[in-house]
This record gives sequence, structure tokens and C-alpha cells, in this order.
Amino acid sequence: MIEVATVWLAFVVVLAAYAWFRRAWLLPIVAAVALVLAAAPLSHPAFWQPPAGQYTLIGARIDVGRAIYVLLDDGKGEPRYFRLPYSNKQANALQQAMDKAQAQGGNVGMRVGGEGAVGFDNQAPQDDAPKQEQQPMFGG
Repeated sequence: MIEVATVWLAFVVVLAAYAWFRRAWLLPIVAAVALVLAAAPLSHPAFWQPPAGQYTLIGARIDVGRAIYVLLDDGKGEPRYFRLPYSNKQANALQQAMDKAQAQGGNVGMRVGGEGAVGFDNQAPQDDAPKQEQQPMFGG
């Protein structure tokens, strides 16, 4: 979000400079900043595919025949919102993984391969802390 605010501020400053000085050389700068702003996903899914890697699926919506919308967390920063192309195979795999995760209380993981291939799997909840034996509170 900081990047978008910074680009927006730069756009406003350059546009104000153009309005103040009326210099023609500022027009390409205004156009370039406007192009960057137009590509910034503001509550719209990113139009590019997620980079290769392992993600945790926070939420998903399947629009049959149109697209699959996913909110992904890579654990390194803010979650990102993507639009994946629709296919019956991919939609069925996602729905099965979500149903299984709901039944078992886990999360859905998503793998993106180098060629853009997407796979879904169920991740069991991780409990890293070893279980301690319960001690009686009073005497014995």
C-alpha cells in the first residue's frame, strides 16, 4: 500500500508542477506515472500470475466458466489478490482441497510451478510446541 501512496503522491506533484510551469517536457513524466498507477491493483485482482512458489490460500471464489479468484499469502509480506484462468480440473482440485481443509481444520496450500502450473493441497495445522503432561493443580 505504501508503494501505491508514493506513486500517487509523485503523480500529484508532477501534475501540479506541470500546471504551475506549463512545461511540455513534464507531460511524458505525467503519462508514465499515470501508466504505473493504472497497473497498480487497488482492490482488483492482479492481472499477472503469481510467481512460482508455495502459498497459503486465505480465500477463494470460483466463478464457473470465467475465473478463479484467490487471496494468497507467501509468508513474506502482505497477502496478494490474483485472478487465475478457469478450468474444470483446477476448480475441482481447489474445491476438494477446500472441503478437505474445512473437514480437518487445516489450511489449503497452493503451489505455483515455474511454467505457471497451479496445484492445491491440504495442509494440516502445525503445532510446533511439544505437548506437556498436565500436572494436578492441588496436591494429589
